[in-house]
Amino acid sequence: MEVRFGGTSKPARETRALPGVGASPLFTFLRLFLLIANDWVCFLRHANAFDMRPAFSNNHGMPSLKKIASSLGVSYTLVSKVLSGRMGTTGVRAATRDAILKKAKALNYRPNRLAVALKGGRKGSVGLFIHTVGTPGTEMTQQFIINTVHCLNNAGLQLWLRFFQTDQEFLTACDEKLTRDIDGLIVAGSSHAGLIEKLHQIDQSGLPVVMSFINIQKSPLSGSVSVDFELQGYLPTRHLLEKGCRRLAHFNANELRYRGFKRAHKEMGVAVQKDLVITAENKFDFASGETATAALLQKKTRFDGIVAQSDAQAVGAVRVLLQHGIRVPEDVRVTGVDDSPLAEACIVPLTSSTSQIDECGRCAALSLLKKIEGEPVESRILVPTLTIRESSR
Repeated sequence: MEVRFGGTSKPARETRALPGVGASPLFTFLRLFLLIANDWVCFLRHANAFDMRPAFSNNHGMPSLKKIASSLGVSYTLVSKVLSGRMGTTGVRAATRDAILKKAKALNYRPNRLAVALKGGRKGSVGLFIHTVGTPGTEMTQQFIINTVHCLNNAGLQLWLRFFQTDQEFLTACDEKLTRDIDGLIVAGSSHAGLIEKLHQIDQSGLPVVMSFINIQKSPLSGSVSVDFELQGYLPTRHLLEKGCRRLAHFNANELRYRGFKRAHKEMGVAVQKDLVITAENKFDFASGETATAALLQKKTRFDGIVAQSDAQAVGAVRVLLQHGIRVPEDVRVTGVDDSPLAEACIVPLTSSTSQIDECGRCAALSLLKKIEGEPVESRILVPTLTIRESSR
């Protein structure tokens, strides 16, 4: 798989000390530093597995058409026609045809799909534009890319990978020259509602486009993939209510997840404690979890559970609770969202709703491949599940 990087680069993050997951500051720093560094190490390891070259090339000891032709004493053109099934008016004896097929099978020959695509008038490349998603340590962006790459690699396609942060960055990078060089386009990551109409126009112009913004549930683009954000808020809330919690705090960074929080209360016949709902203003990081938990403690209002909207928020919440001598889960149960490595690395392993980000990458790639082939494809909203760990037992 050849991965080409171009366009706008991902800007460097602001450097600051990260809040920890344990009682010791040194332990905290080292643990989170190693976890975050491991994100990109894992990604590069997966990327290197593809040698950064087109899939199914015959440069790694794989048998070529010429080798098969030479071993049988026939022409390269004849071998190519027999294996592709495109004989046209060319005649071939049954024995020769069978010998070619037998030799190809014996040598485990696989066609260079990229070459086939190019001969068919295609470019053999797909574009992936992604606005990075997830806080450091969650591996969400990497997981999306890795699973997309696997699917495209299996189809013998190259990948053009570009990062962007603003609508204008996307519009500048996705110019006419690029769209002429690719067979399809995936746009994914953090939501850009302002780009939906533009993406629809590109799709209608003849270049297949699949969208996978994490919290846009409806799109005019066929084949789009997203996750049920409301269910991500509903599942942990319902779980804590079933465990006996009746005064749940909530860090509201996304209205869809907050809607799930409220729906679980309504179904269980429990009133939402609005004074325990802290607005996080679309922030899902450690600091927002710490700040929200500190605000709860300052209220001196009793609560027996915290439904955070990300694992990072939940890690920040656990840290502040433990600093104040409040036990998790004995005194307060805590849940997160994303089921990321942070959930397992937390000093109290976190119960968390899955992000389905890896499945988003796989489904987006498969949907685009179908659109490129002219096949009908439906949009999908993936269903998260709940992984239960120590923080809510």
